[in-house]
Amino acid sequence: FFSAFRSVMSEPAAKKAKLSCSAALSFPRHSAPTFPRRRMFNGFFAPTPTPYNDDGSVNLDLIPVLGEKLVADGADGVFINGTAGEGVLLAPADRKAMTEAWVKFAGPKATRKLKIISHVGEENGPATKDLAAHAQAAGVDGIACMSPCIFKPKSVVSLVDWLADIASACPSTPFIYYHCTFLTGPSFRCFDILRACDLAIPNMKGCKFTDRDIGDLATCLQYFPDMDIFPAFDNQLLMSCLLGADAFVSCGVNLIAPMYKACFNLVRAGKLEEAKAVMARIIDFWERCETYSSGVYSKIGHLAKWLVGLKLGGKKFGPPCRPIASMSSDEMKGVDALLRDWGWKDWTVTPTE
Repeated sequence: FFSAFRSVMSEPAAKKAKLSCSAALSFPRHSAPTFPRRRMFNGFFAPTPTPYNDDGSVNLDLIPVLGEKLVADGADGVFINGTAGEGVLLAPADRKAMTEAWVKFAGPKATRKLKIISHVGEENGPATKDLAAHAQAAGVDGIACMSPCIFKPKSVVSLVDWLADIASACPSTPFIYYHCTFLTGPSFRCFDILRACDLAIPNMKGCKFTDRDIGDLATCLQYFPDMDIFPAFDNQLLMSCLLGADAFVSCGVNLIAPMYKACFNLVRAGKLEEAKAVMARIIDFWERCETYSSGVYSKIGHLAKWLVGLKLGGKKFGPPCRPIASMSSDEMKGVDALLRDWGWKDWTVTPTE
């Protein structure tokens, strides 16, 4: 496979751009796909924060509290141990405990309250494979993995080789590449990565797309209609809906899920002007959250925990993992005032507010 893929990647850019998905799929696979060539996920997934006790231990008691609120708000699933959950900063034992707690809350797959995608990415390959094998044994619905972000792959081939090795540890579970180049680098096109993964990984099912390149997203959605492509930037929701996306991992699902679903449903109903109005409200929400710029946005782990805790009636999710900085009391008061002015009433929201 990799010798064939290298020959494609060495072609002139103009020729590569014309290479269709069907042409790429003419290369020999390592093996037959594990799953039917159809979509397996849809709807809105919340990238959940990780709650901590004052002593630094994981507070598993808050998982069902958050889970029930997400179900009530209409969320379709959770993306756990990811960036919002500070996954790469957690001890492996804590990541495993979080996975088990969410699976316990969600219940049996046939009647599951929320679908669960667990992110297992680590810098160390064997540790990542161990987390992947554990997540599969625990019974998650999907397993996600991002690129190593310190010793970065130097080519698409080396990245896909890494991902294929991780996916081999969870062969009976849908595997999802976590594309987050602004954090991990390198800046390879997601389309090129998926094209290679589709050949190299039998249980490959899609990607979480956390990138500013909307053209790359459009290409992925067009050429991989049977993969699950999850746009993740909140301010790209409307554009993603217009491009045909119907599965999302968005921080706002933790907080204002009804507005996200309203935007999606309005696009599907052809009510674009109304959808734009809802999208404007969503953008305003996040602009208010990021008003303190380097103060709040760089402290996104604490911001997410604090806001989710407020939404749950003042539950304490604990401080963020170091080296993520905590918000100051002045920053908390400032965001609180801005969001109440935006329209949160008792920390709840409806699409009409």
